[in-house]
Amino acid sequence: MTTESSTTTLATSRVAVHAAIASRGVYSVPRALGPIELHLDANEGDVPWQGLEDCIRESRNLRRYPSATELEAALAARFGVKPSQVIVTAGGDDALDRACRMTLSPTRSLLLPEPSFEMFRRYAELARASVDIVPWPSGSFPRERVLRAIAPHTGVIAIVSPNNPTGAVATGADVDAVCASAEASGSNPLVIIDAAYAEFADEDLTNAALRNRNAIVVRTFSKAWALAGLRVGYAIGPEELISCVRVAGGPYPVSGLSLAVALRVLETGRDAMLDQVRRVKANRDALLNSLKQWGAEAPPSQANFVLLRSPHAAEVHAALASRGIAVRRWTNRPGLEDALRITIPVRESDLARLSNSLESVISSKAPHPSP
Repeated sequence: MTTESSTTTLATSRVAVHAAIASRGVYSVPRALGPIELHLDANEGDVPWQGLEDCIRESRNLRRYPSATELEAALAARFGVKPSQVIVTAGGDDALDRACRMTLSPTRSLLLPEPSFEMFRRYAELARASVDIVPWPSGSFPRERVLRAIAPHTGVIAIVSPNNPTGAVATGADVDAVCASAEASGSNPLVIIDAAYAEFADEDLTNAALRNRNAIVVRTFSKAWALAGLRVGYAIGPEELISCVRVAGGPYPVSGLSLAVALRVLETGRDAMLDQVRRVKANRDALLNSLKQWGAEAPPSQANFVLLRSPHAAEVHAALASRGIAVRRWTNRPGLEDALRITIPVRESDLARLSNSLESVISSKAPHPSP
């Protein structure tokens, strides 16, 4: 292939395409080899809401192009905003992509605390933007370092809280400080709050985002609502910002069936969702306590997962897979070579299976004292 400017000419077809696309592989999650019965590698919820099949049978308008108007109105009522301040998208990813597309360019960069949700970097590259990194390996949000990093070329400041993959969180005060500094900087960047795991955290940053005119918050039905396969997310923010997010993508991002199910779940499934969240948080705390007792390194998390650090990450990953348990491992992300992200099971029987397997594997890797 030959490269000219920001395009790459493909060797066989001789078509010039965006260099950031030609140079990147398709996004994929590495899957463990062998039979897996307990999937704890994608932060998905438990068995979806029980009324799902009834809702599918009752759907009558699949021949029509879908409209998200009813779901957007229901979400607006839930969060106390106008329907024009909400856009439903194809998962939270679609909202993030649109927001990056409408603000980033070769002269407008993304400011990203890392490690973080890996799609942010990909969306920035597709917008031909550079990425400015502020380290956030664990612990409190690095507010002062982020504020100092805001530059004349900053186009987006991303705050993922709870952060994926660490489970660390920002606060409402952090959001206010970043938004104030962004507005005072003169570069007028957009602040994006990625709140995909908000239901599992002690503090929901949605209200903090909504009280700042230069911020939007992105949420999803994929995690706490356990509907990842429907691909339904949404963004909330000032009307003029949400209007731009709407323009930055296609007009029918979510299928009519997915919209119908999401609306029904929102109306009738809240108690079930909250019960699942309560169980996940209890199981998360129990697993963190166990990991500490076993001498493993796992920082506090406010998401539906924990991040295990181990010099034997590859062996632990393989050993769990041999026991039918899949967890997330990264082989090509700097700073995460020794990390495993483990989704918290909802069911106590699954937690017991995971805990027993982890204890066995971790103890086998621990150094033994000399006789």
